[in-house]
Amino acid sequence: MGQNIKANGVNHLALSTSNMKEQIAFFTDVLGMRLIALYWMHGVEGCWHGFLELNETSAIAFVFNPANEKAKVEYGVTNHGHTGGPSAPGTLQH
Repeated sequence: MGQNIKANGVNHLALSTSNMKEQIAFFTDVLGMRLIALYWMHGVEGCWHGFLELNETSAIAFVFNPANEKAKVEYGVTNHGHTGGPSAPGTLQH
């Protein structure tokens, strides 16, 4: 015990979005972040995963699922429970 372990980064945190293009445009054009990856999300049909660099070891990611736009906000419930399921825009996806 007594060891002081501190995290120095996180691979990524993923937030749901209903409009990937606008989300990326805001974070790159307004906040000056760099888009580092954009691809289909783990083989889930119609879903996209976009990564923006926070620093050398961390990123913020956005997940677009066509069903996100219709997902309802339920306080205390932030996730579908499966990375391929819809989540309300702005909620933590994974």
